[in-house]
Amino acid sequence: MTVRKSVSDLVTDQHVHIAKLLDEVVETAGEARRNAFGELCRMLEVHEAAEREVLHPVAEAARSGVVEARLSEQNQLRRQLDELRDQDVNDAAFVDAFAELRRTVQEHLAAVEREELPLVRDAGDEAEQLRLATAMRAVEDRLVRDA
Repeated sequence: MTVRKSVSDLVTDQHVHIAKLLDEVVETAGEARRNAFGELCRMLEVHEAAEREVLHPVAEAARSGVVEARLSEQNQLRRQLDELRDQDVNDAAFVDAFAELRRTVQEHLAAVEREELPLVRDAGDEAEQLRLATAMRAVEDRLVRDA
């Protein structure tokens, strides 16, 4: 039997996975770090795109202006990721820049959970929460398939 999760549960679970990937990049080296960083990049790109398409519009409809800072954070994340992609994962410059990215990601995840998810939870009944989770998964599946 498949357990269907609400959009809040789905987002929170994904945030936990992202946090684990951040730790994995820090705790590994060489090929393992390169692989973990690649997985982190893919996860962040897909997750953030799904948030933009599904989560942000619901939160913004509930409280105008709440999404603006999250979008700014996402833009900053993309810039940081672009800079890191060009670096050797074992270089000290990568390690320093990754530490900054890690802080940015952690702050962003906390802000989404603190400011957006409560609005999204209040935006609809259980059926709506499940519909939003399905919509997020569909966006993610489409992006992975089209990559």
